[in-house]
Amino acid sequence: MKLPWNTDKEKRIQELEKKIEDLEEKRQKLENQYHAEKDRRSKLSREKQEAEEKLNRLKDKVEGLKGEKEQEEREERKGLESIGFEQAYQLMEKLSTLEGRKEEFVTVYCPGKFEDFDRRKDLKNSVDKKDFEHLSGKKSFTAFMDEDLGSWMLETRPFFTQKLEIDENFDVSGLLSFIEEEKIWVLLSAGNTKIFREEQGKFEEIEALNSRIEEKHSKGGFSQGRFERKREEQIRQYMDEVKDFVEGLDGEVFLLGDQRFCEEVPGKRLGGFDPNRGRPDQFYGFRLKRF
Repeated sequence: MKLPWNTDKEKRIQELEKKIEDLEEKRQKLENQYHAEKDRRSKLSREKQEAEEKLNRLKDKVEGLKGEKEQEEREERKGLESIGFEQAYQLMEKLSTLEGRKEEFVTVYCPGKFEDFDRRKDLKNSVDKKDFEHLSGKKSFTAFMDEDLGSWMLETRPFFTQKLEIDENFDVSGLLSFIEEEKIWVLLSAGNTKIFREEQGKFEEIEALNSRIEEKHSKGGFSQGRFERKREEQIRQYMDEVKDFVEGLDGEVFLLGDQRFCEEVPGKRLGGFDPNRGRPDQFYGFRLKRF
């Protein structure tokens, strides 16, 4: 005979056993989810590590290529000496006063690589072989050559057009006319841009546009992806500000800085700039070699 209270106890036991069974099932399910998540995280961690290793290899490769490029540029510039604006200007003025016999002085304007110079054959037939070889591998320069007086190569910004003149005078007009005209220089970098008006070496700063743009992703906070998107947005807003200001200027504009940024701003890009050089030397980047 079952007593009533025993029936209640059995019912309660069954309920508890069912609850235990449900909880065990739930625990097992959560444990499975945990292991699946653990495996997923482990996989993501491996993928992240592999991506970081690949990124580091690519960065090393880029740095290596940069080093090779810098070495090539050093080799190309071997023997070239940095000279100031005043020295370069005085040299041009002296060259303009020299006179020779008919078709004796050779002037070369090469805004790109010498290997792409259209009249290389004519030049080769007009100068000494040694002088011709001195120009090999060079770019963005003017050269003034004479068998008796000697030869000069002046490396500068490619603001001139390609030209070969063989005459009784050196032709420095393409350099002097540019130097003596009023122009605007924009020294452009992310978050820090300076704008100058310059004429014959005399310059004034028109504007300095500065903005805080984050350079590195600190630990914690935003993810790397969100940080990159935020930084790109900061750069875009800043470049819009620079673009709007430059568009409001009167005069011919020449850009110096990273090509990516210069593409966003109206004007002609003439290369990068050395932040350690003073102005106006920074604008023209003169280098001289006599051979």
